[in-house]
Amino acid sequence: MFKKKRRQPERKRIIDHIPWYARPFASFIKKVDIGDGRYRIEYHLSNVKINHALSPIYAIIIWLTLHFFYSTSLVDALILSAISTGFYYWTSIFFQPDLDQPARLHLFPLNLEANLRKRKVSSFIPFLGRVGNFRLFEFLHLITGPLRFVWSMIWIPFASFFTHRGVIHWPLIGVWLRVYWLVMIHFIVLSVMSVIGVEPTWVNGAIHYWCMAFFPWSYNFGGKVFLMYCFPVYISDFFHSLVDYLESKNSGNQFCGPSQKRGLFVKAYRFCINGWKEVVKRTQKFDQ
Repeated sequence: MFKKKRRQPERKRIIDHIPWYARPFASFIKKVDIGDGRYRIEYHLSNVKINHALSPIYAIIIWLTLHFFYSTSLVDALILSAISTGFYYWTSIFFQPDLDQPARLHLFPLNLEANLRKRKVSSFIPFLGRVGNFRLFEFLHLITGPLRFVWSMIWIPFASFFTHRGVIHWPLIGVWLRVYWLVMIHFIVLSVMSVIGVEPTWVNGAIHYWCMAFFPWSYNFGGKVFLMYCFPVYISDFFHSLVDYLESKNSGNQFCGPSQKRGLFVKAYRFCINGWKEVVKRTQKFDQ
């Protein structure tokens, strides 16, 4: 007797239609009916998943670069490359070009306790599951909640100025604009703290040193700080924008199409141009 073949779940049958090289990075998978009993599979390539898949290669490159070009011992280079890779992992989620999208800012930072539970971290790190009657997951939201609120408050005004997939997705310029925004927020906080008599000098120096390392005209551009904490931001941005471009090209959509909600800068520019055209039109009509 032959065993009856088990019917594959619907999601498994849909995933089988996605190319093998795109399956690990596919998200928002859905089946779209196009009539006559036919359908097509639509999916979104996750920039975050692709950057995370590249993180081991990034770690090896940084490790070898620190050892051979920055005269760092193998052990020290290994530790520093692990720190830089962690920062690369972080920036691909929390400091990515999609910060120009106000509707998604409630996701930044992601709900840490929910992700730890989803990925079953507690199954191989017992401390994260339970210590006696103490459950860590039940209290993580007390830390991540305020962080999510503060981070969103920083970037919501920024997102309203720019169009999604606009200039913030451009190589180099997008990173510089986000860094300049953080510098401006830093100076605002610094001014408020100086008024109340609090001046954390070492924090100000560290933030200033890190921000300045992003720019080619800076004195510390290309140094070890740049390699560890600025280079990962550039790499993460490059792959994020590249994936968005390739995905829009394959789907036949514009990279920054008319369906994207325009930012305040574009709206102000259009208002000025339309106003000037109206003035010229009325002037010509008056002359006639």
